[in-house]
Amino acid sequence: ANNQQRILPEVPAFSPTVIDLRGLAPADVEAELLELRDRLSHEVRPADVWPLFEVAVTLLDGDRVRVHLSVDALISDFASGRILFRELSHFYENPETPLPPLEMSFRDYVLAEAAIENTELWERSRDYWWNRLNELPPAPELPMAKDPSTIAYPKFVRHQTTLDATSWSRLKTRAARAGLTPTGLLLAAYAETLTRWSRSPHFTLNVPRINRLPLHPHVNNVIGEFASFTLLEVDNRTREPFEVRARRLQEQLWNDLSHQYISGVRVLRELMRRQGGMDRALMPVVLTSTLALSQDQRTTLEHLLTPTHAISQTPQVWLDYQAEEREGALLYNWDAVDE
Repeated sequence: ANNQQRILPEVPAFSPTVIDLRGLAPADVEAELLELRDRLSHEVRPADVWPLFEVAVTLLDGDRVRVHLSVDALISDFASGRILFRELSHFYENPETPLPPLEMSFRDYVLAEAAIENTELWERSRDYWWNRLNELPPAPELPMAKDPSTIAYPKFVRHQTTLDATSWSRLKTRAARAGLTPTGLLLAAYAETLTRWSRSPHFTLNVPRINRLPLHPHVNNVIGEFASFTLLEVDNRTREPFEVRARRLQEQLWNDLSHQYISGVRVLRELMRRQGGMDRALMPVVLTSTLALSQDQRTTLEHLLTPTHAISQTPQVWLDYQAEEREGALLYNWDAVDE
């Protein structure tokens, strides 16, 4: 109730909801699955009541099972999802073998990160961003079907596709010759597309970043919301080759990331204070790249389970472009408020 996060001393054992759909007509099964998906994918759970997640299991004909997992991003970022699957897989393979205890908690990390404030590193990051804020352009001014402030219940829709492993590998090789990382390439392509539609070719993108500072050896084993974001300036006002624009954008991102000791939320609050309101400080166009977390080998659970649907929803976001690599292929999607 007081907006403070806390870790409960104890929680009861969690049992997923089990729904038996065996024996129903195919149309009725599909209707039940879609109703459950719609409820879980867009529910907003009370933030001060455990649990901030839900798991439901539907039993289907032919000895099939579908698992529905809804997790509030207040308590888990993308990397935490990987940790969760890795640890669940451990128990599938070794049900009787406990995991070694962690020597830190998410609370420990939050307090350690707070202790960085007012150090030389933190002040250098703050000064960098405070100097940039006066010249930072607004978000892309895109043609809207409706004023976002008039949408009472934002519903995100996923538009997704895949670039096959061979094509993606060739593209990464070509990008590397141009001095571009895979994420740098995707950012530049996204910026080009937005430039075609934005009223101004000079705008700011919201780029989430993994923000697990190396404050403890176990920091990469803790589940929590560690992620922050960078406000990335895109300036496509001059006519230049794509490679030139892409390298300049990547260099800007690298400069920004070298000053990451102040959170994106803190920067956004300062921007809002200077702008005198939220309108110009809102940064609702996002690119989320998890390519740095790509893994060559899937866990046991990922071999057992085939993903059938996924969706994310984020307050104050209209369009979130997400990219990940799986078995060499590029999976990418736009989660957007289509209304």
